[in-house]
Amino acid sequence: MPDLSAAVSSLGNFSPGEQNARYTITVSNASGAGATVGTVTVTDPPTGFSVSAVSGASWTCVLATLTCSNSTPLAGGQSYPAITVTGNVTANVGQEVGVPVRVSGGGASTTTKYTGSFTVAAVALSITMGHSGHLTAGEQGATYTVRVSNGANAGETSGTVTMIETVPSGLSLVSMAGTGWTCHVGRGTCTRGDLLIGGQSYPAIKATFDVLTSAPPSVTNRVSLSGGNSPSASASDVTTINPATTASLVPPSLSFGSQSVAMTSAAQTVTLTNTGTTSLSITGIAVTGANASDFSQTNTCGSSVAAGANCAISATFTPTAAGPRKSSIVVGSSGTSGNPPRLSSPVWGPPLAHRRQA
Repeated sequence: MPDLSAAVSSLGNFSPGEQNARYTITVSNASGAGATVGTVTVTDPPTGFSVSAVSGASWTCVLATLTCSNSTPLAGGQSYPAITVTGNVTANVGQEVGVPVRVSGGGASTTTKYTGSFTVAAVALSITMGHSGHLTAGEQGATYTVRVSNGANAGETSGTVTMIETVPSGLSLVSMAGTGWTCHVGRGTCTRGDLLIGGQSYPAIKATFDVLTSAPPSVTNRVSLSGGNSPSASASDVTTINPATTASLVPPSLSFGSQSVAMTSAAQTVTLTNTGTTSLSITGIAVTGANASDFSQTNTCGSSVAAGANCAISATFTPTAAGPRKSSIVVGSSGTSGNPPRLSSPVWGPPLAHRRQA
């Protein structure tokens, strides 16, 4: 003989006034019990919840009577596909949504009654934002990370959640993106409408900015949050902006005279000067380009150049073949933080390189 039972579940706590909230009802037959015979009927008149739809695979459901029926035989130890009940929460915070389920028929000797309930709690969205390190005036591609979370044991969100970025003077918003978010840079907003249960967070939003060369020493980036059936929330991030580090190479280019193939020229020097107000960190000095192997460099720059100081880069030319030979000395550098500026000084040999006579 069948031995039927029912269980109800939801993703999280409901929130007062929540729209299109959902819970499920699962009907099971006990292990070792006989298979059902005939029609199994489920009745579910919830309290604190206005039902707008009820459905389930293999079930025939009637919204007006809040009943679902299923004539498919259900063996012992098996469960029917879940019934999904959709509606609006009418209970308030501190109250419960009651789900008095009744299961009858199917050849069972008794009617199964199960009373489930769901807690109704306020939504408690919060927002945070942050970045790493200091920024530098003139820097491109600086990033902030924005996260939206729902408090532990809070009610699940309902409706659209909107994040608003308030761009401070000194920064220029380039892009915003996050999995599941729809972002509009021109409006400085990101929105989404999917449910967020208590104790969970949405995927982070990455906001990318360029730092203006005229940026002040400190800016405060602000974000705010609205919607989702939650009180509004906001966050801010005070950011230090370091002065731009600038440098120059003099002369801006080098030109070597006529030089025999495989013979090394006299050295020529380029002076690297830090014209900024902060230390210039040297990340590398190299010869690059199509004929880089024909030129070589040594330097006195070390790992950094102090503000107002300079160092020397000495280059030589050893052509490996006749014809024009061109390359560049590239200096990779950075200030305290931010995008590393790259300086280059073109170097080239003469239009003709004389081939060495045997």
